[in-house]
Amino acid sequence: MATYRSTYCPYCKSPIKIQEATGWNHYEDHFGDPQALCYKCFKPYNTGKKYWSNMDSSEKITVYLRLFLSIFTGSFFFSMIFLIICMILRFVFPSLIDSFFSLKPIIFLYLSIIPVSLAIYFDAKTFKNLIKKFP
Repeated sequence: MATYRSTYCPYCKSPIKIQEATGWNHYEDHFGDPQALCYKCFKPYNTGKKYWSNMDSSEKITVYLRLFLSIFTGSFFFSMIFLIICMILRFVFPSLIDSFFSLKPIIFLYLSIIPVSLAIYFDAKTFKNLIKKFP
């Protein structure tokens, strides 16, 4: 889920970013150049963003907390998708899936690692790329 916002130049009021997604896992809200130029009037304006090296410890902790919550919610939604796929497969292939799920504790333990690892991979990759881009 995301909140959308539009950004306009403080001088000429021309649109800079229209319907930009913001939310818990949009790390671009925090990282970036602190100043940018308007493409229309070419005047510098403050973006409200910071480089990673310019953030204090409380801001870094907030970013890490958002990363952790993003991994948690991402793994939850990946798990829900996985559960829906399993329910559909159980309905379509009842005998095959019943024999497959007779080892429930072991199978579900191993298969629960998949959604969590997917969420960690995608969120950590995005976070790492942003820190490289804006040190």
